[in-house]
Amino acid sequence: MNDQRDGYVVEEGDIVGTVWFSIPLVSYFLRFAGTDRGALLLVVVPGIALVVTELWSVYRDATTRE
Repeated sequence: MNDQRDGYVVEEGDIVGTVWFSIPLVSYFLRFAGTDRGALLLVVVPGIALVVTELWSVYRDATTRE
């Protein structure tokens, strides 16, 4: 968080760009994604789910052929 006052005044002519849209509260998600727990939840868990579903698909195909 930035609670400090700026040491100078930004003039209107010094502003470059405009805000097109904002996504409220996305910073909380991004901050969580950068933690160890967030990496586990957002990378490892979906990876495990992908492996399990593929193994289930292979098993199902093997048992239906018999």
